[in-house]
Amino acid sequence: MKVKQTFFGILAFLVFTAVSAQNNVTSTVLSEKTVVTGLKIKVNDFEKLKNFDWNEFKGMLQGRDLGQEITIEFEYENNSENDDLESEIENVAIKVTGKLSDIDELTERVKNSINTMDKMEDVNEKG
Repeated sequence: MKVKQTFFGILAFLVFTAVSAQNNVTSTVLSEKTVVTGLKIKVNDFEKLKNFDWNEFKGMLQGRDLGQEITIEFEYENNSENDDLESEIENVAIKVTGKLSDIDELTERVKNSINTMDKMEDVNEKG
């Protein structure tokens, strides 16, 4: 839920900035459009990464230029006080960049990275 709130907060900020910028544009500009070119989420709860709603994110990008560059970035910051584990995952950033036409491949790469980290966490909990 916090991921959605963060994302919509960022989106609202971008829209507000675009509206403010339009008020300052000279009369020679015919139109201006705001384009979302990326997503960056920072969490300290690994479950939020595992349960991210990719379909909702992809839905926000529908109708955009497929040749547009886009960046997807997740940061996981471990605030755990547990020092008992030998190889506990600390802070990790996952970042992929590519064309919007490759959104399925880009999201799959991020999902695979998250799944790999999840498997590492499972091994640590069992070990």
